[in-house]
Amino acid sequence: FINLIERITYQQWHINITIVIQDSFKLQTIALIDSGAQMNCIQEGLIPTKFFEKPKQKLSTANGENLSVIFKIPNVHVCNNGICIKQTFILVKDLDIIILGQPFLEVIKPFKVKNEGIVTKIFQRKFLFPFNEKPITKEINLLKKTLSMFKEHSINLIKSKENHLYFMKQEISNQKLEQQLQTSQIQEKINSLKNNITNNLCSDLPDTFWHRKRHVVSLPYE
Repeated sequence: FINLIERITYQQWHINITIVIQDSFKLQTIALIDSGAQMNCIQEGLIPTKFFEKPKQKLSTANGENLSVIFKIPNVHVCNNGICIKQTFILVKDLDIIILGQPFLEVIKPFKVKNEGIVTKIFQRKFLFPFNEKPITKEINLLKKTLSMFKEHSINLIKSKENHLYFMKQEISNQKLEQQLQTSQIQEKINSLKNNITNNLCSDLPDTFWHRKRHVVSLPYE
């Protein structure tokens, strides 16, 4: 499949927003639109504590880890290009950017995503939430090269493991053979063969070849 891809294009959905709470607090900042986020999230230190309320929701990240939710902030107006959308935010620790999640997208749908931003209609008026960054296109050749190197490395690793297993099998086989040679039955046979060789071949008067076939040879002289 990778061989059919020549390049990839990706884009982060960062937009400029103004947060307004009860007409007494305003904050211009940047938010990330994330369709995978269950709630709108905001980090500590941006909103005065007088707007906080105790939450009932429990949130988790994409990998299943629990997020530390401290407070929620209701009745927050998210403004962009002359339109304000009422939302509720969850105050989350260890967060480095404001996240506009599924509740925000539910309000503006149906919408279309273009290179310029998110286009939608609210009250029969067309609105554009422009993205701060342009799409980034990267050639896939580097990825192909990386995959090829990884494949070659994996093949070499598999071969080395196979060789290691072969040597281990040989060693185990030799150990089993040595163990079998140490059994009493094998030792008796070895000792019997050893004694037979000693008595018949290595004695002063060996008789091993005495009982072989005899031949009568006629000599040309008397």
